[in-house]
Amino acid sequence: MTLPTIRGACEGLAEFTEAWLRDAIDLVSFCIVEDGPVYAPILERLEAELQILQRREDVMARARRNLVRRRDEFVERDLVLKKQNSAVPGLEPRGHSH
Repeated sequence: MTLPTIRGACEGLAEFTEAWLRDAIDLVSFCIVEDGPVYAPILERLEAELQILQRREDVMARARRNLVRRRDEFVERDLVLKKQNSAVPGLEPRGHSH
């Protein structure tokens, strides 16, 4: 059985995708079952790359959630300040005088 080279499959890829890594993990797993653990280091490397990719995506998701939370806090604070200012005569926003 001839194993396709991972290097050849990667040509032109700027970065691994999760789908590509999962496909490669499946292929290497098949090879290990058929030919023994000789390909185990490749499987371990692919699994490590997948974990790195997933952590990177998790970091991006957490960062986005933090920014949304922060934006929501500013919006809430702005609404409270506007409500407080509207209760005090003379503190209406410019251009909104009665």
